[in-house]
Amino acid sequence: MYRFRSAPNAKAKLRAQLLGSGAILNEALRAQEILESKYGVAADVWSVTSYKELYFDGIESERWNRLHPGEKARVPYVTTSASRTLLCASRRFRLP
Repeated sequence: MYRFRSAPNAKAKLRAQLLGSGAILNEALRAQEILESKYGVAADVWSVTSYKELYFDGIESERWNRLHPGEKARVPYVTTSASRTLLCASRRFRLP
């Protein structure tokens, strides 16, 4: 996961993080423009290379924290990257 485009107005009161992958990334970019122009919400767009890896990172961090309560807690990457804001993830879903 990496930041694809930062919000144009970094000082906006309202912020959001938009996650997209593949062909849907273009829709996240369009949503960024709409949020900014119509609602005054600054949104960063993130490109997600693997939702599965983000899931595993979260599960592994949670497990490690339970098994090592006396040590410093591990924080998943998505939490450190997009903390304290609204997070919206989108992806293309194929039916079998």
